[in-house]
Amino acid sequence: MEDVVQRLERLEKQNRIMKVIVGIAILGAVVVLVSEFRPGRAKPERAKPVGSPSSKTIEAEEFVLRDKKGNRKAELIITEKGPQLNFFDANGEKRVRLAGSEKTGVLALFDANGKRQVALLASENRQVLALTAGNSKAVARLATTRGIPALELRDTDGQIIEPVDVGSMETKAPDTVTAKSFVLVDEQGKKRGHLSATENGSTLRLCDKQGNERTLLSAHERGPALYLLDKNGEIRVALDVAKGIQTLSFLNADGKTRAEFSVAEDMQKLTFRDANGNTRVALALTADQPGLGLFDANGAKRASLYTSDDETQLELCRPNGSIGVELNILKDTVGLNLSDADSKLRAFLSLGKSGPALNFYAAKSTALSSLSFLQDEPHLLLTSAKGTAVNLRTDGGAPRLVLFDAKETRRAALGFWKGPGLILWDAKNTPRALLSPCWAGDRY
Repeated sequence: MEDVVQRLERLEKQNRIMKVIVGIAILGAVVVLVSEFRPGRAKPERAKPVGSPSSKTIEAEEFVLRDKKGNRKAELIITEKGPQLNFFDANGEKRVRLAGSEKTGVLALFDANGKRQVALLASENRQVLALTAGNSKAVARLATTRGIPALELRDTDGQIIEPVDVGSMETKAPDTVTAKSFVLVDEQGKKRGHLSATENGSTLRLCDKQGNERTLLSAHERGPALYLLDKNGEIRVALDVAKGIQTLSFLNADGKTRAEFSVAEDMQKLTFRDANGNTRVALALTADQPGLGLFDANGAKRASLYTSDDETQLELCRPNGSIGVELNILKDTVGLNLSDADSKLRAFLSLGKSGPALNFYAAKSTALSSLSFLQDEPHLLLTSAKGTAVNLRTDGGAPRLVLFDAKETRRAALGFWKGPGLILWDAKNTPRALLSPCWAGDRY
């Protein structure tokens, strides 16, 4: 294809040269006629004036122009086909021929050996420009036949190597086209596309009818990317691949990303941002575990939801990001945690196989209050900051109240066994007193 382009460029250059030569040939013919027959100069022998001696018409079969040495330099003759104007070089070789017949006009240029190199022919239905390479059979021929243009190239053996029929568009496409840049323009000459390559990568730009870039496709060291732009040249949609992450982004007119979808090897994430570019909603799938995060205008996480094969977790956070409420759902247990501003657990509500339970925790100590149903038996446990505790529960339907010291040693119990009773223990957990009307003679 590059050879074709180069040959066409040479053809255009030679076409301009031929136009100059034709103009010079015509001017030369006029000069010859004027110089040969100017007043006071002897008339050629073969000139035959018509009419009176004052006649302005000269008739002859041949006009010859010679230099001071008598060498023929130009001639105007009549042939069987029509008039012909020839120009000769210093060696007497014909170099230019301008001829015309009833239906055809011809301009031919010859080399120093008399070989025709350029020929321009024009008739009613056909116009031809032919270029010949030296003594070879290589020819480049540009022709129009009844308004249909065609280009024909022949090699040194005279074989057609690149047939091009522009009218029917039946062209033989080249295998490879090499260039640093391609520019696509419309009928008004406005740029509509541009494909370019640099050391950093290649870029394809597509423009609207006003010439504004609207689509940009690039391949650089960082990775390939596709951008869609608005009429003001701002990127509104971006798709890029960088460091193993594929990202699709949607931007507003101010260039702020409002939505983004990214895919990596172990993560897929969908993000929504506000007008200031802060993340407000994030939906992610990491290691086959989906998660949802909600954020405030300052970017702090306010709520999150996670789930896996064994657990589902919901977190509600304060403006500083600390977790205030946490709900966990396991296979056999449901738990609700309430924490203070210092992220310290203050209340816990759970439901498991053994039953429901409600625990309250002190902010600055180990004090605990717990209410639960264990195996359908109510159970109340109160623990002080020093470790003393009160345990109120039922056992087989019989209520019992047990008091513990700071070492978690049972010290007193009030309840129903065989009947109402009171038991007191020493520090070594040895019963020291028993009071019950139903235990007479029985040993505790």
